[in-house]
Amino acid sequence: MKIAMFAPYFAGPGGGLPNYYEYWQKTVAANKDVDFFIPTNLDVSCYKKYDNIHYIFMTAEEFWDKLQSILNFPICKGYYKTGEYRIFFGIIFYDIIKDYDYWGSTEFDIFYGDIMKFVMPYIEKGAEVIGSTSPFRIIKNTPELRNMPFFEIKGFNHPLTLEVAYSTEYCWYFDELVGMNVRYHQAGVKVYSLEDFYADISTKYKYLSIVNKNGKWSFEWNNGKLYGYNEKGEKKEFLIAHFQKRKLSCESETIPDKFYIIPNCILNICDDIQKYIQTNTFLYTLKVCLKKYMKMIFENHKEGKGTKEIKEELYNYCTSNGIFPNKTYKNPIIKLIYKIKRKILWS
Repeated sequence: MKIAMFAPYFAGPGGGLPNYYEYWQKTVAANKDVDFFIPTNLDVSCYKKYDNIHYIFMTAEEFWDKLQSILNFPICKGYYKTGEYRIFFGIIFYDIIKDYDYWGSTEFDIFYGDIMKFVMPYIEKGAEVIGSTSPFRIIKNTPELRNMPFFEIKGFNHPLTLEVAYSTEYCWYFDELVGMNVRYHQAGVKVYSLEDFYADISTKYKYLSIVNKNGKWSFEWNNGKLYGYNEKGEKKEFLIAHFQKRKLSCESETIPDKFYIIPNCILNICDDIQKYIQTNTFLYTLKVCLKKYMKMIFENHKEGKGTKEIKEELYNYCTSNGIFPNKTYKNPIIKLIYKIKRKILWS
């Protein structure tokens, strides 16, 4: 069984890959039976190479031109909009996928568990589409399914046509619910949702809350397996954890065979993941926001403000933004934050 996944990443001027890209690669590389193709305009020569990760070097303009060549109306050319065009990869990159049984699309704000463990039962049932949303979806490599975006929706007064979806800057999510899922349904395509095995992290909370699942969660990636833990001590194996562009600070550039994802941070070592589940965003604060307070101190000094006034403004800024965690948490990382806090505010 051969599966090709596409994860496009076209960066605008000054843009780059996520800071946790090496961790992403690690979870991809563990899935040796799945080939990942990354169309990108970035220089990736500094990253470790893996046998199942393949780069397609092209500019965003070259990609847009390829899509434009198969459509008879002007498309919107935008970096964010490109994600909505993933459903055409089966046509645009047909020379790559022609020898694969399935092809699909995914994203960079995802960590993967054991892909084949979750998808093979559905492949054996004859599934044509596995996964109901584009963060992770694979499609059987047939001419009918590759051309399904052209399928006309019936029975709607204002169907979402390709031209409406692709000629405007607004993101319609054509590759998901209002576009492709309706087309699959009307065409009688066998679609199997894997949402029970998705850890789709909500953007509403600082802690890790999974959409449509109760509780607060943290995660462990262990040699190709992805586990979630909630505050009740329950453990569940997942196919993917989708962090939806959440900022994740990284503890180290060395990527071990086992690491942990806690609120807004990746840890290489963790003695007890349970104690981090209730944590607010302490490491995120330390590594992402620290620059903000240092900049504030520098600017206040330049303006000639007194030390007491600077301390007061800085303290109010930190507390109003929820930067300092509750003192009841007792672990070495939080102690380090308090040490830094005291050094900044009171030295």
